[in-house]
Amino acid sequence: MRPPAPARVVLLHPSGGELFCYVPLVRALGEGIGVAGFAADPRDAALPPEEGVTATAARIARALATPGPPDAFCLAGWSYGGVLAFEVARQLERDTGARPPVVLLDASYDEDLVPLDERTVRQRFVHDVARLAGQDGPAVRAVLDDPAAGRADLREILTSLGVAPELDDAELAARYATFRACALAQQEYRPPTPYGGPVTLLTASNHAAVEAEWRSACTGPFRAAELPGDHYTLFTEPALGRIAAAIERTLAS
Repeated sequence: MRPPAPARVVLLHPSGGELFCYVPLVRALGEGIGVAGFAADPRDAALPPEEGVTATAARIARALATPGPPDAFCLAGWSYGGVLAFEVARQLERDTGARPPVVLLDASYDEDLVPLDERTVRQRFVHDVARLAGQDGPAVRAVLDDPAAGRADLREILTSLGVAPELDDAELAARYATFRACALAQQEYRPPTPYGGPVTLLTASNHAAVEAEWRSACTGPFRAAELPGDHYTLFTEPALGRIAAAIERTLAS
């Protein structure tokens, strides 16, 4: 996403599978910071949910460890991407001894007490696509409480919300399959062992509960801060500047 540099940020994809959401962050980072990213591999959608995060992280960790991790880099991710970043770091520590710093952006792995059903996943997918497209308001927010939104045709309901995905039916189905796999994998994930590297947690909501969750999985330096806005406004000001500053401090430490 940016040419290699002495300090590098490695971004992990959120549940949508793409990296476009990080464009404002890449632009906000200071000169001389290289950025790489891992988008979703469509084959990951076929993984069993209980293996989804660990198996995907293993593929990324192998890529970073060959021929060897960069000298100075950090792993960062928003939402599902943060959970994935943590697991990649944990596996790198286990397999190579490296302890890259991790920046978690409103990421949580233990937030759904009831197993996700298909209707709920479809509702969340519609809401996620609409919010990432810049749509908000009562109609978009009501999707999460409207059972009909979990049964309607995906393209039809997105269009009704003012979102017209530039995807054909096969591409939209593939995008949903990736989202579904990530959502189910995130619910199943529990860190197999704690991580000993530095972790920075930046949250926009439910701060205390999310902080307690991650602290229990970390044995290294841990910092946490709350950001203004909500889950979908992190890459706009004023949250964006705080995220960029936190990543730059992480790379400098």
